[in-house]
Amino acid sequence: MKHIVQATVSLAALAMISCSGEEPPMSGSQVKEKAQEAVSATTQYIEQEKQEFVKNTQESMRDLESNMNELKKDIQAAGGKGDAQLQPYLKSFDNKLNSAQARLAALKDTSSEAWQDMKQGMQDAVADLRQSYNQAVKEFESRG
Repeated sequence: MKHIVQATVSLAALAMISCSGEEPPMSGSQVKEKAQEAVSATTQYIEQEKQEFVKNTQESMRDLESNMNELKKDIQAAGGKGDAQLQPYLKSFDNKLNSAQARLAALKDTSSEAWQDMKQGMQDAVADLRQSYNQAVKEFESRG
């Protein structure tokens, strides 16, 4: 929303400047049309930015989930050595993955303007998920 207001104000300023130059002044309807075009372009840009963020976040989460599945296979291949000590790390990861997936689903359903309010929370959730995975790996490696 902030971007839309900035674009509208910028267009209004440009219209006022163009009125003071040699070009013919813009009518009120022309200014309104230009402002609507700017709002539309800004909204499209924000939606593209949101879609790119969602795509990148999904890929990061898929990679982390795949890595964790590989770690679980490694734990089983090691004969379950230290399995009881690793369970809290594995459970923590699964809980954080479920939470991050729920956040991402909510983010997908937000409007183009509102998603930016949720962006930082989503970034934090993925960082927390990554940290949880790294802790599980570290704990597993310390057992080996």
